[in-house]
Amino acid sequence: MIGGRRKPQQMNANRANNDGEKQGEERVSMTQDEFRIKHSTLIEHYQHVEYNLENIYAALTDNKSFIEGMEDVEKDTIKRLVKRILPLQKHNQIVVLTVDECAEIERICARRNYWIHECYINLVFNYEGGLRKPEDIRMLESDLREAEQMRDCLFEKKLPYLKKKMQSE
Repeated sequence: MIGGRRKPQQMNANRANNDGEKQGEERVSMTQDEFRIKHSTLIEHYQHVEYNLENIYAALTDNKSFIEGMEDVEKDTIKRLVKRILPLQKHNQIVVLTVDECAEIERICARRNYWIHECYINLVFNYEGGLRKPEDIRMLESDLREAEQMRDCLFEKKLPYLKKKMQSE
């Protein structure tokens, strides 16, 4: 409460949303279709993170065309891409990826590996094929937001370097 008055989020906590749930209440399950859409979207974001890192590497390479730079890293993992970008930053005396962003990318890489290789083994699904545990739903939605934010961040970071590379070719 603020000065004896309810905060806006407290006032809204009892209103129902479009799904018939009250705001502030935790979802207790997720349908199979909802899970598949969110999981697919998450994987798409991870692929864009990887592609944006490939673009950054290719744009920073000297003595190679952009296409040659892309071919150099077409089979690299996210972690390997970051390891290849860091020396290029030093060589070019620029900072594309901060220390904090590198740590976040490494964490995102671990989460990506979970969603690609382990989620169907470790998650608890309900009888309809959707997620049953609220913590699994929170984890999926949190990872989805984080991956989307990193995708957008890397997209914005790569643009000036791509423009410069294209002008030099």
